[in-house]
Amino acid sequence: MKKTNYWKYIAVIFIALFVLMISLGLLRLYTHARSKILIPASSEQLAKAHEIVMHHVQTINQDASNYTIIPSRHVRSFRKDNRSRELISLTLSKNNVRHFYLVDVVSEKILVHSQTEFYESLDSEMRKQKKHWLRWQP
Repeated sequence: MKKTNYWKYIAVIFIALFVLMISLGLLRLYTHARSKILIPASSEQLAKAHEIVMHHVQTINQDASNYTIIPSRHVRSFRKDNRSRELISLTLSKNNVRHFYLVDVVSEKILVHSQTEFYESLDSEMRKQKKHWLRWQP
């Protein structure tokens, strides 16, 4: 065989490997897109998560009626240790305090609670201005 034939064989092998890697990536993307990780939240799930969070807010001796509640639109559903988990995030905000909750609706437990306090009150206009700080303005 000539020297040029070796390069042709090596090129064909690398092209075949490239096509194989692309096809495996597309297959993985297809199976990931078909798996139902994000499911639209039902009203029962949102009501249950809301009830769990309101009970927690009352146990830490805070008035639950003054909070603005923002639930997530989707439930993150997965299986771990042969148990299914359905996670919903809720955000409670009032003046300069914001609480973030990650609730497991199946076991009715709060997995994550984060409280953030701001120096100033964050009204909607201030939030809108801070969201677009990356936008280029001539």
